[in-house]
Amino acid sequence: MRQYAFILSTLVVSSPAYAVIPQQGELVFDIYRNGKPFGTHSLSFTEEAGQTRVQIDINMEYALGPIPLFSYEHSNVEVWKGDQIISMNSETDDDGKAYKIDAEWGEQLSVSANGEDFTADPIYTTSYWNPVAMKSDQLLNTQKGEVEDITVDFKGVEDFKVGDDALKAKRYSVDASVPIEIWYDQATEQWVGLEFKIRGSNFEYRRRTPLP
Repeated sequence: MRQYAFILSTLVVSSPAYAVIPQQGELVFDIYRNGKPFGTHSLSFTEEAGQTRVQIDINMEYALGPIPLFSYEHSNVEVWKGDQIISMNSETDDDGKAYKIDAEWGEQLSVSANGEDFTADPIYTTSYWNPVAMKSDQLLNTQKGEVEDITVDFKGVEDFKVGDDALKAKRYSVDASVPIEIWYDQATEQWVGLEFKIRGSNFEYRRRTPLP
């Protein structure tokens, strides 16, 4: 199951599309595995001196009765200025295996991943909350700190539901180490859904945070 965590080009400096950030300042998804609750994925947004700080937390666990069989905790802090990411710092406990990533963006992307350092062209990350990532052909994996080649295919606009609310959403297929299907609200560009499959199990993100 570890690979499922891998699921979120040149950076463009522009005015931030604040519509992609929920008015509540947070975005929460309930994660389901084969239709059963499996964990949560939450993001909180704060504005600091013209920058956006994004705190991302993923918590998942699986147990057989009282016996824990799998656990996953991921904490990631990203700092953005408009549609340009400035820094990313993450720590992950993947069922007992630890990862620590520190990355800074400048003319080049500088990454320290589990004690190993490297540089690369500036790219977005696999956090996926900002749809600008759909313009990329590479992403920085926020758990392992690896640069992933991806292919993004826009599938069109579909009917979609968040809770009891019906909306139109843009659907993208992302071919990566773990292929995903991801949806963004057509009106606000906010992230509204995610699906992927690992080892015969179906995973689904159901957005808890209501849209405007």
